[in-house]
Amino acid sequence: MKAKLRFKITILFIAVALLPILFGGLLILNRAQENQLHHIRIMQLDFIQRATEVIQNNINHQFDDFEQIPVSDLSSENKTVDFEEKRKKVLNQLLKINNALLEVSFVNNQGLQEVKLSKHQVISKEDLVNFNQDPRYPQMLNNPRQLFFSFDLSNRPVFTLSLKLYDQRRQFQGLLLAQIDPQLHKVVEKIKVGITGEAYIVSKEGLVVAHKNPRFTQQKQDFSQFCPVQNFIGGHVDSDSAECRYKNYAGIEALGAFLPILYTSSVEENTQSVTLLAAVTEWPTSEALQIVTTLQNLIVGILIAAAVLSVVAGILLSLQIVNPIEKLQQGAKLIGGGQLDYRIDIKSGDEIEDLGSSFNTMAENLRLEFQRQQQTTRLLLRRDIELREINEELEKEKQQIVAERNKLAIVLSGVTDAVIAVDLHRQILIFNKAAENLTGYSAYEVVGQEIEQVIKIYDENGQISPINYCPIQPVGLEGSTFAKKELKIMGKEEKESFANVWAGQIKEGQTANIGCILTLHDVTAEQQLEIMKLDFVSMAAHELRSPLTSIRGYLSVLIEEVQEKLTVEQKSFLNRINIATIQLVALVENLLNVSRIERGILTVNLEVSDWLDLVRQSVADFADRAKEKSLSLQFIEPIQPAPKVLADKLRIGEVLSNLLSNAINYTQAGGQITVSLAQKDQDVITHIKDTGQGIPQDAIPYLFTKFFRVSGSLERGSKGTGLGLYIAKSIIDLHHGKIWVNSEEGRGSTFSFSLPVVEDSIDKIAKLG
Repeated sequence: MKAKLRFKITILFIAVALLPILFGGLLILNRAQENQLHHIRIMQLDFIQRATEVIQNNINHQFDDFEQIPVSDLSSENKTVDFEEKRKKVLNQLLKINNALLEVSFVNNQGLQEVKLSKHQVISKEDLVNFNQDPRYPQMLNNPRQLFFSFDLSNRPVFTLSLKLYDQRRQFQGLLLAQIDPQLHKVVEKIKVGITGEAYIVSKEGLVVAHKNPRFTQQKQDFSQFCPVQNFIGGHVDSDSAECRYKNYAGIEALGAFLPILYTSSVEENTQSVTLLAAVTEWPTSEALQIVTTLQNLIVGILIAAAVLSVVAGILLSLQIVNPIEKLQQGAKLIGGGQLDYRIDIKSGDEIEDLGSSFNTMAENLRLEFQRQQQTTRLLLRRDIELREINEELEKEKQQIVAERNKLAIVLSGVTDAVIAVDLHRQILIFNKAAENLTGYSAYEVVGQEIEQVIKIYDENGQISPINYCPIQPVGLEGSTFAKKELKIMGKEEKESFANVWAGQIKEGQTANIGCILTLHDVTAEQQLEIMKLDFVSMAAHELRSPLTSIRGYLSVLIEEVQEKLTVEQKSFLNRINIATIQLVALVENLLNVSRIERGILTVNLEVSDWLDLVRQSVADFADRAKEKSLSLQFIEPIQPAPKVLADKLRIGEVLSNLLSNAINYTQAGGQITVSLAQKDQDVITHIKDTGQGIPQDAIPYLFTKFFRVSGSLERGSKGTGLGLYIAKSIIDLHHGKIWVNSEEGRGSTFSFSLPVVEDSIDKIAKLG
């Protein structure tokens, strides 16, 4: 502990002492470096600017000398005998007096070189060229003064000057071309950059044009990889190029800068600027930033001295702080070992002495607290014995609960119906074996999951929400909360089943965290059997329809053709056969309609109809049958005009025919059948009342189900299939109406059905889609 604390104090002193010095030193060093770099930038650009001015002045001087030559001495219009010699003499004189001039020639206004003289070689007429093929010729024609840079055959840098010549009438006479040695090496030698710095000139391709080392010039050394030359080639001409740092050709880190060497001419308001070369200066960083390096070394020395002083001060101060802390540490160990009577004596006269006093107070409080803890421990031991006894009793009760739960699990596993119990958040608690078979999930997969994520329940109107089939009722209620038959269950991987669903709640649900208990009785096999029955009925009906149609056709032809040849008894036989065939066709049609209803494909073609005419016609159609049975069939027409309805005339005619036929069949001779209309709200109600045998009250709830026949005397009175009323109810439902019956046994029955009037029918159809 001692070493760590002393180390931390020493580090703290070093940090406190050095950080301001370090920050201030870095600030001063950075400011000094910026000032030095700024000074270097100014110096380097000044060097380059002077070199640029020397080169440009030299070029302008050359152009000024050429302009002094009389144009008449060179013009092709001069046809004197000694013109050729005179022209050569003028150019030769120019070569002699101008040391920088290497080659001079005259090109006439047709672009043909007429005269050419050189200091280093003899020029013959075969050496004269046609400048129309020279790519530089258009530039020479466009500018009065034009300057080009190139290397000659000896890799020597040269400038080519082009001067346009005009006569006194300002007629263009030709071009004066001169090739001069700019003597750039002399310019470079005059530039002094510090003590060891140097300057050189490069072309736009990065090739060395002038350098203090002639070898670089002779070999046209490529310096394009160095930073200032790259800036020149890339077109960067800002002043910040002086801050470019890089390693030069000798591997020495240097500060480099460049400045383009421009030639600017202005003749008769025609100004042009041409970038020819670039002057580059290099200054070794060690020399250029010598002042900054010296300042840096000074700051480092100050930092080292401050660090040494901080270490010494930190050690001395840590001794005064650590010794009392060691006493505190020793006392803490003794008290921690159980010597609660130990006290420490610190006389430092500062906060550490106060800390020692607080330590002694703490030790006294610990001694008193230890005594209280001993008493509390004895009490806790007695309570622990009591708690162990209670835990033993709870363990026994737990084992009993587990046994009961296991018995319940065994019972549920043997139940054939699926049982699912969910908590108050509708998360599955119990999922028996039958539920696994029904849904395809295992209990391991679904326990703890929300029931809506496991199964989905659908009725004829769509999916049922768990809020509806598994409601969480208020506390204290128990019993059934939901019950519905033949619901579709979607399980794992879209497994489809059908079940009768019952949901219940127990009174202790809130305490036991049981929201509801679902029981699902699997009726998938019954549904499949029902589908098979429908398929069989549909197939049988379709197969019977064709031969029955043939029988009816042939039978009607036979009756017409042989009726006069038959005896009364034979005619009776044929009539009975015809009636039986008609009844069989009606039975087939009923079976087909039942199949369509069950499959949901029975449709109606609704159209605006005069309901009064439809009812009147149906009653008229059954008048003969009623008369044959000695029955009174009467249609009581309404006083007010009956409103129009939306109806399928064919289908609604079947309903009227079925109800009228039943009334005739189940009413004894001498009875009365009455048909009447009434309007209630937005519905037209049709009543068919008879004075027949009536219907038992226990049979009325099943009267409109398929294949239901009333037993007893009514069953003996007719041999129907039990499908007529079922089909009639389905047709009325498709018309968005209702059908019902009021009957009293022995006093007759009244069958009634309602149809919405036209406006209300449209609204109902729109709402129901």
